Amino acid sequence: MMENINKTMRDLLIEHQNDPNLAVSQLTMKIQGVVDAAVNGGTTKYEEAFLTEEYLKMNSNDVALVEKLKNLIADQIPILEIALSIHRMKVSSDLLPLHDRLEECFGKMQSHVESKYGKRTTDLKFERDAMVILRKSILSTPHMSTDNRLSETSMGSSE
Repeated sequence: MMENINKTMRDLLIEHQNDPNLAVSQLTMKIQGVVDAAVNGGTTKYEEAFLTEEYLKMNSNDVALVEKLKNLIADQIPILEIALSIHRMKVSSDLLPLHDRLEECFGKMQSHVESKYGKRTTDLKFERDAMVILRKSILSTPHMSTDNRLSETSMGSSE
């Protein structure tokens, strides 16, 4: 499940990079499903079920799977960081409160995950110039607000 979530998110980010006119709604739902997972509990449920000493004592053959799960959880953070940056640039002004909520939830998640599993990077690279072009394209679209904010992050690059 965690592998599928990460792959789906990565694929969606690549789609948004390749098509600046792609609607932001699917990206919104994917981000919200991961960072504000009120229904299924998100990574907390995985931690409670599989990332405990008790689980490992009862399932000693699953050590490699537990480590893989920890890595998948940690790998989500830089992917989500890029997703939120793209989302911030594409979201309309009426959805900015939702975006702010997503960033708030992500901040808590990021702090928790990085303190437990370490800070990760991703091989996803989004050129700043491409994002500036994307932003200009969005701002020239009549239904979009000029209230969109440009991130000063490196969009996930390790530079």
